[in-house]
Amino acid sequence: MMACLPDGLVRQLDAAVETHIEAELGFLRALVSEPSTVGNEAGAIEVLGDRLSRLGLDPTLVSIDDRIAADPLAGVPSQGYRDRHNLLATTNGTSDSLSLLINGHIDVVPAEGPGWSSPPFVPVLAGDRMYGRGAGDMKGGLVAATLALQAISVVAGDFLDHPMALLAVIEEECTGNGTLSALRSGIDAEVVLLPEPTNQSILLGGIGIVWLQLTINTRGGHAEAADRLRSPSQLLSGLIAELGNLERELNESIEEPFTDLSQPYNVNIGKIQAGDWASSVPAWVTLEVRIGFPNGYSHDEIAQLVEKRLGVVIAGPEDFSLTVTATGFRAEGYYLDPASSLVSTFSDVLVRHYGQRPAREVMGSTTDARYYVNHGRGEALCYGPIVGNMHGTDEYVVISSIVETAKHYASFIVSYLSGELDILNPSRMKHG
Repeated sequence: MMACLPDGLVRQLDAAVETHIEAELGFLRALVSEPSTVGNEAGAIEVLGDRLSRLGLDPTLVSIDDRIAADPLAGVPSQGYRDRHNLLATTNGTSDSLSLLINGHIDVVPAEGPGWSSPPFVPVLAGDRMYGRGAGDMKGGLVAATLALQAISVVAGDFLDHPMALLAVIEEECTGNGTLSALRSGIDAEVVLLPEPTNQSILLGGIGIVWLQLTINTRGGHAEAADRLRSPSQLLSGLIAELGNLERELNESIEEPFTDLSQPYNVNIGKIQAGDWASSVPAWVTLEVRIGFPNGYSHDEIAQLVEKRLGVVIAGPEDFSLTVTATGFRAEGYYLDPASSLVSTFSDVLVRHYGQRPAREVMGSTTDARYYVNHGRGEALCYGPIVGNMHGTDEYVVISSIVETAKHYASFIVSYLSGELDILNPSRMKHG
């Protein structure tokens, strides 16, 4: 049951967001300064835990069992989980029977390439933008969430009596095992909000994703014999062309609800490596690819299809062999019904109080929302700030959109909780 908030309360929440944005930008700087790539998440977790403690929440490190890798829904981890944790911060010290959960990932993709205008983990504020790896995806969203909670604590502090939590997870960018592990341990809720960088649209769904490492092996040899030996690197053009053919085939018949996307099922070659010495004919070449696919396929079927098609490319008298290995994502597609109560009520709050009806979209990628939509006990949606150059150089988040997103979150959360808590009673509210 949703309650209609008095306009005066919404104005108080909005004002509290505006009052605290400058302090929250300092928190965003601290988060972006932590290079929380895979395996290096501890520093950012500590910064976030300190912020949530000062909000009055109870943060706890949550271990991830290495056995999660054997879960049918898990991705393939690149390393173990010893001394790596999720962070769960609850309002009342327990994760039992949560009514509302905010889920955000703390990990970021690497930023090792050239072309950045400034060092990627040195945040730069320029006008209405903050630049830095992870500022957009998705530390800006986490800050929007903490800013919303800050506003609620000032204006309607009784929200702390309600069973809700913020969960910060690792490995959203490569496996999803952080969120999966938390879900398997019972950390779930009736409503899950993920402040992913959706440019203030409601993200309803994503496609299936699998990562594969494709390795062509041969005997190699001395560069003196390069005119007489066929190098596996010489096969690259054929391999890339065949992967392009596969991409076209996967996109020949686009299924609902992805028909508005011109090409949802991309085959992306993210890394290419070959050989180990300039004066040696390479004995190997490796391609690391990310393949988006429709629901009609399984991860294993995609791997088998790739193996079959590339096997034709390397066929011949040469002593070549192909190995296809799963790495990283093994994500299933997901879709939240746009007529669901969560989508409807979230939209209604924004229309009533802000005159905005957010767009509803799907994308040719994925988020951790898939676990909650497909296997959770409630409903989950992604909604977050406006960003640019995600995963690229000079990644940024738009500061004004953090403010707007925080206002939207605060109003929705109080609207949702007010159906069960009497926090609209003026005698129970703090004004400040």
